[in-house]
Amino acid sequence: WIEIPMIRVLPSVRSGPWDASPHPATSASNARTESDSVLWFIMEMGDFSMQPPVPQGRRPVIVGLGEALWDVFPDRECFGGAPANFACMASELGGDRAEVHMVTGVGDDDRGRRALDVLHERRVHTSCVKTTGHPTGHVDVTLDDHGRPDYAIAADAAWDHVPWAEGVAELARRTDLVCFGTLGQRASESRKTVRAFVGSTPPSAFRILDVNL
Repeated sequence: WIEIPMIRVLPSVRSGPWDASPHPATSASNARTESDSVLWFIMEMGDFSMQPPVPQGRRPVIVGLGEALWDVFPDRECFGGAPANFACMASELGGDRAEVHMVTGVGDDDRGRRALDVLHERRVHTSCVKTTGHPTGHVDVTLDDHGRPDYAIAADAAWDHVPWAEGVAELARRTDLVCFGTLGQRASESRKTVRAFVGSTPPSAFRILDVNL
């Protein structure tokens, strides 16, 4: 961990795909980084001396904020995006002990509908997933002769156009942990929403920043 006041920064990792199978198809390092941080939060939130605990009897509210997309391999498509992976893992690990939400944008297209299906299957709340007039995000993944991947991230995707709305603001005000990144702030509309959301969280909230270098 790299720690600065009120923000916990995860080392930069390419968001591995979260497919629709029972187990995430992330790389081992990415899965370990994200799942360990979620599990630590769920297990330790009530006994962390630097922050007020979640009141007894209330489930912590955990939010993935930013890109949700499809990693398009030559032979398959896998659901991904670091905040979306984080939300799926939080729900998987937290079960009934956590209330997990995703704040993102999807298109009115097949990939958007499949993205919502995956989130629903993982018991991630989607009331703050906005259907926009832009296509659902995707990343074209190619592999060289040695199996090393190269990524081409589609521009002007739905997750670039997440509006700041009252429902999103209400969620921010009761969030206990939010995971967001620099990639999700590449476009002005979503950048404003991400920064407004993080700024509206309670002082006691944990803010996890995934830095894309």
